[in-house]
Amino acid sequence: MEGNGPLQGTERWMNKIVLSDDPVAADATCCRLMGLAPERITHLAEGARFLGNLAADRITMLAEPALAAEPFAVLPAFRYLIQPTTH
Repeated sequence: MEGNGPLQGTERWMNKIVLSDDPVAADATCCRLMGLAPERITHLAEGARFLGNLAADRITMLAEPALAAEPFAVLPAFRYLIQPTTH
């Protein structure tokens, strides 16, 4: 869901499956797919301290090594979570 999810958001299909034995790495990968910066999401940043891995350069992608972000719409209050673009 994007926008005002999960109950009032808009359904968004990514056609991706993310599997991992590391829940932090899986969620961080999903964030990056959505155009969000996982290090800005408090529970992921905290979980990376003791539960799993947040660093993109330490997450091995087996089937699709280069993931292109498909930015999701976010409410204005959550715009700070958007991954900065690098040009």
